[in-house]
Amino acid sequence: MKSLDRHVSGPSARYAWRIERRRRYVPMRPARAGYMLLPHVRLSAQDRAEIILAEMAEGRAVWTDMPTLLDGTHATVKACKEWAGIIVHDRLVILENYPLHDLASINTRGPAPEASAITGL
Repeated sequence: MKSLDRHVSGPSARYAWRIERRRRYVPMRPARAGYMLLPHVRLSAQDRAEIILAEMAEGRAVWTDMPTLLDGTHATVKACKEWAGIIVHDRLVILENYPLHDLASINTRGPAPEASAITGL
């Protein structure tokens, strides 16, 4: 079952299985229902960043161009819509809510947004 999920879901299956294995011993959560909902498990920002990097390493098409306002000027940023990751100033920023549908504006000045940033891309 895990190998089938890995083939269909990609690198995200490993992280979703880890969370579901922890939950399966809760008495009010039947394991069968949890395993059916496996693709819909909410992952942490760190896990989603690792998934994006793993998908890039596999050669999957991760990034799409999204037009937005970057500090008040029109710009196009690279975005991973499935895991809500964007590249801003050579940094991978993982947004809080995913999947990403629309990106109205990005403000890099002022207080830092509630997002995890991973450098090194």
